[in-house]
Amino acid sequence: MDPRELLGTLVSIPSVTGEEGRLAVYLAELLEGVGAQVELREVEPGRPNLLAKVPGEGEPILFMGHLDTVPPGSGWHMDPFTPRWEGSRVVGLGSCDMKGGVAAIALALSALLNGRERGRGAWAVFTVGEEVNSLGAYRAVEDWLLGGSFRLLVVPEPTSLNMGIAEKGVLWLRFTLRGAGGHASMARGRKVLEDGCRMALDVVTMMRETSPRHPLLGGASAEITQFHGGWKTNVIPSEAFLDLDIRLVPGLEPSLLLRKIGNLLKERDLECEVEVLNNRPPVESVDNGALDTFALAVKETLGREVDRVGLSYYSDISAVVRKVDVPFVLFGPGDPLMAHAPGEWVDVGEVVLTARVFERLVVMG
Repeated sequence: MDPRELLGTLVSIPSVTGEEGRLAVYLAELLEGVGAQVELREVEPGRPNLLAKVPGEGEPILFMGHLDTVPPGSGWHMDPFTPRWEGSRVVGLGSCDMKGGVAAIALALSALLNGRERGRGAWAVFTVGEEVNSLGAYRAVEDWLLGGSFRLLVVPEPTSLNMGIAEKGVLWLRFTLRGAGGHASMARGRKVLEDGCRMALDVVTMMRETSPRHPLLGGASAEITQFHGGWKTNVIPSEAFLDLDIRLVPGLEPSLLLRKIGNLLKERDLECEVEVLNNRPPVESVDNGALDTFALAVKETLGREVDRVGLSYYSDISAVVRKVDVPFVLFGPGDPLMAHAPGEWVDVGEVVLTARVFERLVVMG
């Protein structure tokens, strides 16, 4: 496979969440064409996961990449689905998150199938829906991974070629507040916008001041990401809602946090409903020989030691390791700050290096 051609093609196939089918079929045909054993299995109509296998000895390495991207949003000054090359960089929606990583997996599998050395086997699972709810990852666990034994789970999210061995969890909360409402010049009773502002700031302050700290992940965070209420300058609304994005670290249980928030609402005597929109635990990889082998594969490929880091974002890993006992590492091309950004890009040289690390890892066994 030509890396530039492959990467450009992946970027040119739109795969916003819900529209991953065409990309899954393309990859299935591509990998079957180089000798992989492939299976497509629908998660929802028109949205298949893809499994590709390379035979080998012993517990296989499990690679996992997601097919979907976020919508392009505002800020793009070019067609986000038409790849633009700037030297060795390709600019386009999903190039960094994570079509560069998907390309690296495909290149590695192709090299293994066409090379003399194969080592242990390799499984590659390409999932739908990671950007929303990891629907594909949860389904892949049920369809293919439960009861399996794997040496290491490798997810090529953008890490700037560092080893991510821990990632924060997430708790998305929606608060719906109700109050009196009425004319702004004759305000009476509870004012939902005032109550909401105070409550949100109290929760954010509580998180920042009481969070435990993790050596790789630091402390938890809480950010106010949406606040909606009202429709006219001289009318006090009777209802408002706000969203909080809370990033969790080990030692901070969502159930305990929800109890603390419940106590805060009681103290303020607020009429408020709290809805959990997303709940993922923080995860940390077991430090064992598989991680050391991966670090050695990186050193032999890149010619340098690799840093082991914690990552502030979450991935499909949190959907897998709850039910499959396997150490994991996140390692992929691209700067994490480029993910979801208008004009995101990835360097094809980093994609090739990532593929060589993956190939070396499987051959080393």
